[in-house]
Amino acid sequence: MSKNILVTGGAGYIGSHTVKKLLDDGFNVIVADNLSTGNISSVDKRAKFYKVDVTCEEEFSKVLDKEKIDAALLCAGEIIVSESIENPYKYYKANVGGLNATLEVLGKYKVDKIMFSSTASVYGNNCYDKPATEETLPDPINPYAETKLAGEKLIKWVANKYNMDYVIFRYFNVAGAEPDNSNGLRVKNPT
Repeated sequence: MSKNILVTGGAGYIGSHTVKKLLDDGFNVIVADNLSTGNISSVDKRAKFYKVDVTCEEEFSKVLDKEKIDAALLCAGEIIVSESIENPYKYYKANVGGLNATLEVLGKYKVDKIMFSSTASVYGNNCYDKPATEETLPDPINPYAETKLAGEKLIKWVANKYNMDYVIFRYFNVAGAEPDNSNGLRVKNPT
C-alpha cells in the first residue's frame, strides 16, 4: 500500500521538487499551499492539490478531514532574509505562529511523522570559515534564521507531546532545475 505524504508549501521551490521525487518513488502526495509565493504550475499534475492556508487551523483541518496522512513534509513559510529584517513580525507570525497552527492540526489528526524544511542560516557565522557539522552550534543572525530555529525547537516539544518521529533538514544553497525544464525557480526576484 502506498503511503500518503502531505507537503505544505508544495508549490514552492524545494517543496515542488520534493513532490516530484516522492511521486516518482511511488508515494501518493497531497500538496497544501496558499500560493502566496508558490506557483501552481510547479505542482506535479500527479499530486492532489489543495489551495489552503495551513496556518489557519480551521481551513487546514478540512484537508485532513478528507485525506489520511502518513507523514508530513513542512516546507511552508517565509524565506527572504532581507524581508525578515524589515518585517520581523511577518516572519514570527508565519514561521513560528503558522508552524504552531500546522502542528496543532497534525497532532489532532495523529500524523506522527514530520519532516521540517529548516535552513543552514541557523548557524549564523559559526560555519563562515569552517565546515558545519552536527556539532556546530546555532547562532542565528537575522529574524528568518531565528524563526526557523524556533520552529525546530517547537517541533521537538510537539513531537515529544504527541510521540511523533521527526527529521529536520538544514539546507545550504539550494539551486537547480529539472533536466527537462519542467520545474525550477520561478520567482521575479530570486534571492
